[in-house]
Amino acid sequence: MLEAEKSKVHAANLELEKGVAERTSQLVIMNKDLQQEISERKRSAEALKLSEERYRTILESMQEGYFEVDLAGKLKFFNHSAAKILGYSPQEMEGLDYHDYTNKDTAKKMYQVFNTLYTSGKSVDVMDYGIVRKDGEVRILSMSTSLIRNLQGKPAGFRGVARDDTARKRAEEKIRQMNDELEQRVVNRTAQLNEVNLALKQSLVTVKKTQDRLVQTEKMASLGSLVAGVAHEINTPLGIGVTASSLLEEKTRHINSLHAFGKMKRSDLDKYLKAANDASSSILLNLNRAVDLIRSFKQVAVDQSNEERRSFGVKDYIDNVLLSLLPQLKKTKHHVQVDCQEKLQINSYPGAFSQIITNLVMNSLLHGFSGIERGKIQIRFSKTRAAYVLIYRDNGVGMDENTRLNIFEPFFTTKRASGGTGLGMHIVFNIATQTLNGSISCESEPGKGTVIAIKIPLNQEIDDV
Repeated sequence: MLEAEKSKVHAANLELEKGVAERTSQLVIMNKDLQQEISERKRSAEALKLSEERYRTILESMQEGYFEVDLAGKLKFFNHSAAKILGYSPQEMEGLDYHDYTNKDTAKKMYQVFNTLYTSGKSVDVMDYGIVRKDGEVRILSMSTSLIRNLQGKPAGFRGVARDDTARKRAEEKIRQMNDELEQRVVNRTAQLNEVNLALKQSLVTVKKTQDRLVQTEKMASLGSLVAGVAHEINTPLGIGVTASSLLEEKTRHINSLHAFGKMKRSDLDKYLKAANDASSSILLNLNRAVDLIRSFKQVAVDQSNEERRSFGVKDYIDNVLLSLLPQLKKTKHHVQVDCQEKLQINSYPGAFSQIITNLVMNSLLHGFSGIERGKIQIRFSKTRAAYVLIYRDNGVGMDENTRLNIFEPFFTTKRASGGTGLGMHIVFNIATQTLNGSISCESEPGKGTVIAIKIPLNQEIDDV
């Protein structure tokens, strides 16, 4: 029985040892799991601490202000930039709510923002949010705000990131003011320019009218000079005719007296007949010359004062113009040569040709042949496939480059001290380019004379019909 009991005790001990071993093994495993869990918790705590430090570092290094408030709007958390924006120390910031650093209107605006966040849960961007710093300075912020929820997912407060836009807003306002001022200056300047432009237009109209009157005066002066010259030229043949007529009248009275008293001899009759023949020839020659001068003058004068077009022979007309200029040419030893086909006809403005030839010849006499005793003028008119070409050439003193470039400008003259108006060549330019619808050019060098070339398009006869 004792042995049996010992066996039972031994068996029970074995079972107990086995149970202890199993429980010990379980405890070892549980201890190992617990140690692992503790290690993981320590690592999590260290990671959380590192994350919080990193989070805090990021918040403190931000230029923008970060803040968290409860549902009543009191500050619970903020970074250094938020305190700097508001101008308070971190200790002074504790417990402040948005009413403490906003005015009444801004506080009402912020309440509406918080209410929208609470009811919708969606983030809200706030622009032009005005705050009042501790020192009383007003700053303008822009914010991005969102809702904070607790572990149960219920609203617990609000967070936001605020940026100080005061400098930008002031710059924008300054730019806006500058733009407004600039726009006003532009409006004022535009009004001034409009007034100046209007005055300039009126001045241009006045100048144009004055210039037209001066050009017309110049034409009439040229015509007056032509009249005076031709009148003087006509006096010569008429004077000779009057003298011959007086002589013939005297001879006739003498022969009548001899015949009445019966004292007339054959020799007296022969002398009378010879004197009568000479006188009548002289009278007829000079009257014909006067008639030619008058006809030439009449045609040229009418053409210069009349802008109607007609068909005319170019050679004969140029000769007539030169005949009207004979009083001026006779005072000099200059020679004029005309090179043109006898039968060349043109349907154009003879008055334009008269003005061009007259002004060119007078320009040579007054300027080109200054200091030259015997000058030569060559006028050549021809017809090509594309145009009529008038080449006027003199062997005068020529022009320097500045004079050549400005010769067609109105009122430009090198003889103003001598009474020159500077309109002669300007008239030639206008007639060539406007009346005749052509082109004109000038070539000249000091000591090498001057060449004026005028091209008149062949179709100008059709254009103006």
